[in-house]
Amino acid sequence: MHAVAASRQLRRAPPATGAAPWSGGPVLVLVVVLLLCLQVAPLVAEFRPLRTHFRVAAFLCGAAPLLLVRSRARSHPAAGPALCVVAVVLLSAMHPWVNSPLAALAQACLYIAVLAPLFWVPWLDISSTDLRRAARVLWGFHLAAAALGIAQATIPGLPTFEISPVVAEQGADYVRSLHITLADGRRVLRPSGLSDSPGGAGLSGLLCALLGIAFILTDRQPVLRVVAGAGVAVGLAAIYFSQVRSTLIVFGVSVLVVCAVLALRGRYGATLGILGVIAVAAVGSFLWSAQIGGDAITERFSTLIADDPLAVYQANRGTAVYDSISVWLAEYPLGAGPGRWGMMSSQFGDSWNRVHPPTFTEVQFGSWALDGGIPLTLAYVTAVGVALFTTLRCALSRAPGEAWIWSTVILGYGIGVAALTASFTPFTATEGQLFWLLVAAVFTASLSDRRAARSRPAGLTGAAR
Repeated sequence: MHAVAASRQLRRAPPATGAAPWSGGPVLVLVVVLLLCLQVAPLVAEFRPLRTHFRVAAFLCGAAPLLLVRSRARSHPAAGPALCVVAVVLLSAMHPWVNSPLAALAQACLYIAVLAPLFWVPWLDISSTDLRRAARVLWGFHLAAAALGIAQATIPGLPTFEISPVVAEQGADYVRSLHITLADGRRVLRPSGLSDSPGGAGLSGLLCALLGIAFILTDRQPVLRVVAGAGVAVGLAAIYFSQVRSTLIVFGVSVLVVCAVLALRGRYGATLGILGVIAVAAVGSFLWSAQIGGDAITERFSTLIADDPLAVYQANRGTAVYDSISVWLAEYPLGAGPGRWGMMSSQFGDSWNRVHPPTFTEVQFGSWALDGGIPLTLAYVTAVGVALFTTLRCALSRAPGEAWIWSTVILGYGIGVAALTASFTPFTATEGQLFWLLVAAVFTASLSDRRAARSRPAGLTGAAR
């Protein structure tokens, strides 16, 4: 008992130098809870007029610890490229072609807020246990969001949330294209879950399913593993009902990454077990979803195997990516000024500026091209690449503890988010903020596991494990 107690004290001990003024675990969990609460708050009718304020507060919440945490004993390897991103965006805010100085400054602040967790999370003392607690909160939230999304699509008359103004501004025809026809003939909006974006339940389903895989690998009690497996099925059903094919592709890529890392570590039994769970959950949830959703679901996802995947992508978002790289970067090699698209343009832009008018993009490469041109695109791609490579190293680490498992799953999620840049703008949204928070957290937890292993006396090794 004394050995176990001493081992726990060693695992909880802060770094020897430059320690944060408080334990990192509660800070991490608190920030995650606040981010989720601020995400849900605008869905309440009484708070709807304050939607922009809550969105801003969410980004500020993710950035606030940057001002509060004083320890700078270590930094993430991707911090250097990320600082280059910040420098480029701040310089671009002074671009002569900006639509509105206020919108340009707001867009620069958005980039900083999204990247902020990459800087402050490594300053904290975060263990694998702390990471698990934060993941439980995230999993519970997105499980509820995915389940609500399924209910929104299957229960007649269930009230839905008012859609985002950014979506509504695209016109009635665009909003109508976001509806699906169920087997009973009803037309419903793609389920949003706990968001105001049609199809948003699919993104919650993605996180719910991926975190479910992590809990299958880490939970020792069979009941908890069954619950986690059920969460995978719920997440996949939410993806099917959302009818966002890119989300399903991202999930498939993420699973392949997780299984590849497990195989590299020699965990062949776990690899086969995860593939088995995924196969059962994917087939079962698809059959059930198709029974309710009808041909709308089967026809939409059958194109992924019936047609050439590259042709399907090119016919949808591929053109936008091509234009962003071949046209916009050539036309705006140094950008066209931040804040000419998206939420910041909608809230702070000048719609009467006909010389440098607001524009529209729905892919990340287009946003980078507009906000900072070639320098911003190269800097951000480098930052993401370094972050993913660092997470891979943590996943392959031989240090004791669970950090490598979380690193494996977050690596799969991170590669999925990176893939979403070809169909979405995750790095100027809460998805990007969560990406940087998670890759920084697994990096810090991995360091904590290695530090605990080095400081653990030889006689306590067995107890600690």
